[in-house]
Amino acid sequence: MPEFLSLSHTHRFSPVFSIVNEEPNAEEAKSKVKSYEEANRSQIVIRQSQRADEERCVADRIASEQREAERRKREFQEIEKAVAVAKQKFKQETTEVMLGERDQVSAEVAAAQMLGYRNELIRQQR
Repeated sequence: MPEFLSLSHTHRFSPVFSIVNEEPNAEEAKSKVKSYEEANRSQIVIRQSQRADEERCVADRIASEQREAERRKREFQEIEKAVAVAKQKFKQETTEVMLGERDQVSAEVAAAQMLGYRNELIRQQR
């Protein structure tokens, strides 16, 4: 890095400070910055490319985490829906047993009710 861009100098002598504050030597400072950019164009492009790659990686990670969160949410909703259906089926079958329309509640519904709907439904889905 050229000394005119280093942080070791006080800000009064910085080309950027001169340009921003429109000091008398601003044109000279602009030409120094321009010559530095031209001399180091390939390094500047490489650094910009690295930054862009890092930003893409971060964006990809965020998108991946959002997709995973949506997948978990859908999975949870499916389980909740299945639990509600299983509870409704159990209620219906127990009513049918009480009314004499059925001899007993089906084994699958009874097992789900005894083990806890969620655990049984998760086990059945696997």
